[in-house]
Amino acid sequence: MRVDSANRSFFTLASTALVPYVLLGVFGCGVLSLAAYRVANEGLGGLQRDGQDLRPAVVFFALVTAGTVVAAVSVRRQVRATHALEAVLHPRLAETSPELVVAAQRAGLAGRVELVDDAGTFSFTYGLLSPRVVVSRGLATVLSPGELEAVLHHERYHVRNWDTVKVVVARAAPAAFFFLPALGHLRDRYLAGRELAADRRAVAALGARPLAGALYHVLERPAWSKFGAAAALGGSEFLDLRVEQLESGGEPPRAPVPRWAWAVTGAGLVALTGMFLAALARSGGTVTMMGDSGGGAGSTLLGVLGGLVCSVAWVRAGVVLWRRVIGHDGLTRSTPRSTNPT
Repeated sequence: MRVDSANRSFFTLASTALVPYVLLGVFGCGVLSLAAYRVANEGLGGLQRDGQDLRPAVVFFALVTAGTVVAAVSVRRQVRATHALEAVLHPRLAETSPELVVAAQRAGLAGRVELVDDAGTFSFTYGLLSPRVVVSRGLATVLSPGELEAVLHHERYHVRNWDTVKVVVARAAPAAFFFLPALGHLRDRYLAGRELAADRRAVAALGARPLAGALYHVLERPAWSKFGAAAALGGSEFLDLRVEQLESGGEPPRAPVPRWAWAVTGAGLVALTGMFLAALARSGGTVTMMGDSGGGAGSTLLGVLGGLVCSVAWVRAGVVLWRRVIGHDGLTRSTPRSTNPT
């Protein structure tokens, strides 16, 4: 499957942000387990003895931990905002009209579309583990059947591409690793790219005219709710780019990640890797990772168990990433072109 530009930007962002964790998970668990063992038994003085200096390892771990805490705070804030949006939305839900049910079925969103009793003209996708699509009564009223289906094909891309989950990651990673500026630019490219990709799926299913007509109306968000940090996608974001794509028939060019941002990010990753290698060298290398020659069997066992736990954790994380994000090609395929008149 050819990966679109939005997903390329997201995967590049995610893989760059994972570098510190890969270093930590694949190579550093034993060293950090050893450092924790020494501090617990000998205090801070135990970090430097027998020709071994574990202080660089502690600094490396502190930096990665600080980034993780920042990311966790960002994710928590987004989850709370999503719950707040759901709390405001649910009392406004109405019984889904037969026309909307049919359009949802034709777009491949059966059971995932909700109608909100609001005269405004808007639609959006929200939610984390089970993304859903909201369409206002006002929008469903003013759109033709073809235009309504075009809106739902657009939203279907967001649902099947797990964009509400990806946006949480795309927001959290640049905040966590502020010294890797390319992450912020990749986030912006992903945010624009996902809307363009969703429009292309709608055009592939129905042609350009229904989507163009729908874009004329879908230019607002609900007045009673601010999306803020919520895991929700909608509104008139990147409208200029979307119109340009409809007019040209191809994805419009966007500003690439600046060279300076890649240079600073590369330098940051090199510095982080250098810090890690220094930690390994000054702690006695890979032999130390598997145990402490001066600490007895308890330290050796702790090092082995720490390495095993980290290795299993990262393998598991890779499996989840593949199943939830990468291995979903069957869910993001374009649906067959509709026979609805336009």
